[in-house]
Amino acid sequence: MINILYRRVSEMLSDGILQPEEADELLDLLHQFTGGPAPHQRSYIAPTTLPLDNPLPALEWTGRVFVFTGVMAFGRRQDCEQLVIERGALTAGTVTRKTNYLVVGSIGNEQWLNSTYGLKIKKAVELRESGLPLAIISEDHWQQSLFG
Repeated sequence: MINILYRRVSEMLSDGILQPEEADELLDLLHQFTGGPAPHQRSYIAPTTLPLDNPLPALEWTGRVFVFTGVMAFGRRQDCEQLVIERGALTAGTVTRKTNYLVVGSIGNEQWLNSTYGLKIKKAVELRESGLPLAIISEDHWQQSLFG
């Protein structure tokens, strides 16, 4: 977690300016790291109640379409997308019939407190239940597949 936190802070400060949205993200990361309450901030929960694939699928890269949702502990969404592109995969901003994997960020979202999900997750569940081979996976599984 320290390495992730250090990398994110370095990226945020690379231009010498901490933007307001970067400050909010940093505070949320620190909140997750310490486990303490973050005053005046929304709280995040880990994606444990999400409709993730079970068993976990083996990830294929070449020609597969990845969509990312939620806040990634790894870093910016663009950085996550670049990693899969380097392995021959494609990325998209929304879930469609062509999506192979929806990667759910490990930091979470306040909607999950009430067992409700964002539009990407809802759409992915609908497509998966209709028989399409779309996997909903956690960021942790995605990282494990990337880095071992």
